[in-house]
Amino acid sequence: MPPSSSASTTLPKARSRAAHAALAAPDASLWAMIDDDVETDLDTLARLVAIARGGKVAVLPCAVRSTGNDHRINVLWAGSLVDPTGGVSSRAVARGGCGLMIVPRAALERMRFTYSAALSYCDDDGEKRVALFAQMFTGELDSQMWLGEDYSFCERLRAAGVELAAPVEGHSIHDGAILD
Repeated sequence: MPPSSSASTTLPKARSRAAHAALAAPDASLWAMIDDDVETDLDTLARLVAIARGGKVAVLPCAVRSTGNDHRINVLWAGSLVDPTGGVSSRAVARGGCGLMIVPRAALERMRFTYSAALSYCDDDGEKRVALFAQMFTGELDSQMWLGEDYSFCERLRAAGVELAAPVEGHSIHDGAILD
């Protein structure tokens, strides 16, 4: 077996491993990613679960770290229409952060099927996995952007026909920054 590189595991690799583990749990209908610097209340969490049970990937809008007075969130909206997905007012998302994201099993299965040929790799333990969170470039050649693992995952979700949505009401805290 080759020397282990798990001591240098990156976030894309860790998230891809976690997705693989979620797929290995046959009774898991939803998979939640929750970063240790993200918080929400039970009502907002219930909204996220309702969106995911409705078949869409649910993203928690959070304030992101910034300098000065520019206030940004981790979500790039896909439109302004508010939709009552799963009885929850939500809005379509083009890309969102994975700080708190809930993914339906069907979406993970679709991703594994769609990307198994292009993104398969042999992990340190010898197991074959799919690098669903591998970072990617997007855009035209002269204006390409390097996307982080979370935005890359969202791009792949949408390319595979999976919708993403975020509740338009709720509460989040990311690294101490509050968003209501």
